[in-house]
Amino acid sequence: MTQPHRPASHEHIHEAGAGDRLPAGSAFPLHRLQRSARCIARLEEFRVAHQERVIRREARLTAGEMEDQDRRTEAEQAEAAREGLIIDSWVVDEAEFMLRDGWTEAQLLDSGFTSEVLDRALQRIAAG
Repeated sequence: MTQPHRPASHEHIHEAGAGDRLPAGSAFPLHRLQRSARCIARLEEFRVAHQERVIRREARLTAGEMEDQDRRTEAEQAEAAREGLIIDSWVVDEAEFMLRDGWTEAQLLDSGFTSEVLDRALQRIAAG
């Protein structure tokens, strides 16, 4: 029994090696190939330019985020310094009050006051 004739599929053409060439009548004119090549080159240029813009934008964003973080850190440090000065002043106030109330320097040192705090409290008392 004979097989019915089937048109060769693309797979058969490729397997036979005929798929390595363009079928007759399908060759593109040279100017169309050149135009396609120019379009592809322009698309590649656009892609590269877009990538460069994205990289620059991300770099600016990263730099901006770093500047924002630096500003926040500086603000936090300034706030901590202000709070530290307030606390230091309050501790010296307490030491001064306790000395005026009759506590001795030794008692204040035993209570946890530093010698620096005592010196500042004594200076305030001496200044009047």
